[in-house]
Amino acid sequence: MTIWLTLQLLIALAWALASWLLRAPVARGSALRLARAAVLVALLAPLAVSLVPEGAVWRPAPQVWTAETVEGTAVALSGVQTPAFVASQTVARAGTGLAVGLLLLAGLWALGAMLRLRLVLRETQPLRRIGGLELRLGSRTFAAWRPGRAYVVLHRDLRGGPDWRLALLHELQHHRQGDTRFAWLLLGLRVLCAPNPFVHLLSRQLAALEELACDAALIARDDVPAHSYGSCLLRAASSPRTPALGAGLHHPTLLSRRIQMLCSPPAVRRLSVPLSLAMLLLFVGTAWAASGLVETRSFDEVEVLHAAAAASSADFDVPENAVIAEALNKLLGSPKGRAFVRDSLVNRADYASLVDGALVEYDLPAQLAAVPLIESGYVNLGLGQKGASFAPGVPGKGIWMFIAPTARSYELIVTDERDDRLDPTLETDAAMRLLSHLHEVFGDWGLALAGYNQGERHVRRAIQAEGTRDPWVLSERGAINDYAPMVMAAAMILADPSLAAAR
Repeated sequence: MTIWLTLQLLIALAWALASWLLRAPVARGSALRLARAAVLVALLAPLAVSLVPEGAVWRPAPQVWTAETVEGTAVALSGVQTPAFVASQTVARAGTGLAVGLLLLAGLWALGAMLRLRLVLRETQPLRRIGGLELRLGSRTFAAWRPGRAYVVLHRDLRGGPDWRLALLHELQHHRQGDTRFAWLLLGLRVLCAPNPFVHLLSRQLAALEELACDAALIARDDVPAHSYGSCLLRAASSPRTPALGAGLHHPTLLSRRIQMLCSPPAVRRLSVPLSLAMLLLFVGTAWAASGLVETRSFDEVEVLHAAAAASSADFDVPENAVIAEALNKLLGSPKGRAFVRDSLVNRADYASLVDGALVEYDLPAQLAAVPLIESGYVNLGLGQKGASFAPGVPGKGIWMFIAPTARSYELIVTDERDDRLDPTLETDAAMRLLSHLHEVFGDWGLALAGYNQGERHVRRAIQAEGTRDPWVLSERGAINDYAPMVMAAAMILADPSLAAAR
């Protein structure tokens, strides 16, 4: 999906370049080659950059966008809690299916185009065959190519007229400069990028550049006088029934450019080389930057299975399923995410005895030490310390990130003068009581964790609406968020900190 999204951005840049080249002081043939090179770089650069190892010095670290919380002290990694990132993750999950679907559609579209070409050619009259080229007469003038055979079809009314030879040379030039072959690449690109308006605009700009390049190549010949060629253009434009020289002829702007080119001095050619280098740097740089906007690290099924088994115990089961695997990838799927986890493991040393001792005192599973890792990264947020949170929802304070109403319901004082959430001992004791209560209510740690983040009432409504008490099914359906899977993933990491090692 990253490659596809990067391609859309590069296609827009290619369109901008092609639009500029239509007016730039660059030889028409060079302009066409530059525009085509832009298309090829747009196709290949995202794939090439994606193949670079993640740890390479000159590859950017994948980004997880951040945003300050309302209290101005904690920084929430909004990549796991904002609607935009949630939407992007949904799209990412469908990426493989989308890619396969687009490739299949491109193949079917190409097959349909070949069948349409065959039907059109059936309606033409064979005139002459020279090697792999067939000259035919038909109801319109065009050049076409399919594997093993090239075609030039001239309007039958042109035969024997003054424009016959020029029209033939023009269509042959389309073959010489590869327009008819490149058309198939553009066809596939328009299918792959169909939702992107720039790909369709780019196709039109390339068609215009092809016509201008054909004109420039022909008038450079000694046997094609510019005056004769310009007269042919004007006659073709004034007679829509028998267009002689190429697509887009009746577009007034393009026609005026073609006529003006016939009367203008040769374009400056020395710009083409530096333009090529600049274009290559721009496109590869864009692909390089875009490749760092999403997560790139993923764990396979065997790794997740082993990690889940290592984190499970008799009183706390960590299942191995898709939503927990996805949560693990959210935590450790990028250098920035792994840095958060590694910092959290270091910070935990300050609170490990407090949290672990409280879990033992309340006879709660040791795996619940993963809750403050997700909530605050084991930083007492709100005490003037900057930290991060992977917990979705409204941010709170402390290492357990209690919001004010919950804190007050567990006898913590939250006023302008005093905030017991910033006392780790008091807040930890309240967290033990809250977790104990939620497990007593739901009898399942997955549901209890969901209730810790979204509230007991929300979880009850989700169960009633979906008709299931399976927290992982509820999370997969979107009835509850991914907080419980995230805590399970953090429990895996606490059981095996080596999971957070850079790879």
